[in-house]
Amino acid sequence: AREAVPGLGEREAEAERAASLAREAAGRVEAAEAEAAALRRVRDVLWTEGAHALLPAAVRCLELLGFAASEGERGVTLRDPGGVRVELDAEGAEGEVGMAPHYRLRARLDARIEDEGRAPRGLVVANGRRLEPPERRGEPIAAPLRVAAEATSYALLPAPALFRAAAAALGGLGDGALAALRARIASADGLVELGDLLDGGDDAGGGDESGEADAGGGDASA
Repeated sequence: AREAVPGLGEREAEAERAASLAREAAGRVEAAEAEAAALRRVRDVLWTEGAHALLPAAVRCLELLGFAASEGERGVTLRDPGGVRVELDAEGAEGEVGMAPHYRLRARLDARIEDEGRAPRGLVVANGRRLEPPERRGEPIAAPLRVAAEATSYALLPAPALFRAAAAALGGLGDGALAALRARIASADGLVELGDLLDGGDDAGGGDESGEADAGGGDASA
């Protein structure tokens, strides 16, 4: 048997309790940091570009609206609760977003037509003039891309509009309004307008994109 040391048992028990509390606190910190990272990703849709920043941010925002996202060899596919599939692309630029996302998405849509024999839906999230505050941005999308989206029958969604919709979802936008947003995004040909669907839901937490945008303006990495 070990020799008794007065007070040792109490100190060991105290140390174990403190260690247990520290482990629990570390778990809470990790969970809180993960939640904060997910929320920061929503803001990133306003400031970033590229497949490693803008695309994940767009996916997160669209998930908040109720779309499910999956990634395959050809890229990211969205599905709404009704089973409608939408091929997703995203492009950011310091000036206007040009035709690059059209060519990528068109190739994927053509491949789907060849594989399935029917025309699929598509969506491009466009984050033009990404270094400027959203409320002061000029025209973010080049005219040829607007024309191509209408002619090819896919949706063209400006990043600030998607951010505003995602913020409204986080603020408690109702199921009916979310369903209307998904339907508009999944069915539009050309530029998507969401303002009429969001203006009535602002009181439920639609949010003001300018405040969040200014908070994230310094994080403009690709």
